[in-house]
Amino acid sequence: MIVRASAVDCAGVNNFGLLRAPKSDGQEAIVFVTSVHEWDSLQSLALGAALFRHMSSVPWLAKDIIWLVADARECAGGEAAVRAWLNEYHSSSHLASKGSSTFRRSGVIIAGMNLEFNTTSFHEIEVSVECDEGTLPNLDIYSLAQHMIRQRAKQTVTLQRFNTSILSGITKSIMDTMPKSQEMASIRKSLDSWVYQMSIMSRFLYNQVVGRATGAHGPFKHFSIDAVTIRAKHQSPTPSRKQISDDVLFTGIGGLLEGMVGT
Repeated sequence: MIVRASAVDCAGVNNFGLLRAPKSDGQEAIVFVTSVHEWDSLQSLALGAALFRHMSSVPWLAKDIIWLVADARECAGGEAAVRAWLNEYHSSSHLASKGSSTFRRSGVIIAGMNLEFNTTSFHEIEVSVECDEGTLPNLDIYSLAQHMIRQRAKQTVTLQRFNTSILSGITKSIMDTMPKSQEMASIRKSLDSWVYQMSIMSRFLYNQVVGRATGAHGPFKHFSIDAVTIRAKHQSPTPSRKQISDDVLFTGIGGLLEGMVGT
């Protein structure tokens, strides 16, 4: 299904598919988004297609699934494309045409998930929650994402944070000048943890002050829909940070979708 959508500063063609749940009355739906950019978008599209195909074969779906492929080739980040589609979905001209062949729609959208996996090599999964004007979704959706990815994929999930390489380098240089001992090793570990936690907190406060959405999940909040962005992050591999394989990724995101739509 194709719908033409335009924004103030860009235009494009959004594609979306609707999967009817066999155990649903069609009154509720969950949207997951993958964006098409000028750069490599194959990983996100492959993940979206695999998830959509998997969900079409399971018998326990309790909510409809909508897969939105947002055209972000001229709209940086895909926010404008998602906003245009949401405006069209909630347009009064379509409210009475649920079965229309021109714009298929489900019921009330109760949650959204934006997937950004535009790299084939990543070592961390990041969840972004901040929306426009510093607003936040119900943090239950973040807790669910964190729990399901940790449980199914056995991977650490983090909020967006500042790059800590410079600060970590400074603290390492200071610690290297001190005598090496078991006590100092414990102090260094505690300091590294403090730097990591401070980078998350300071980035969260910065995003709140700036007031801009940190992903294409932002437009959902304008319609009182809770949504998050799940993003693959490439980091320098270390003994404690190994590359995440595609099957582990699919298991984690698939488990998250199951947790959201299975009840």
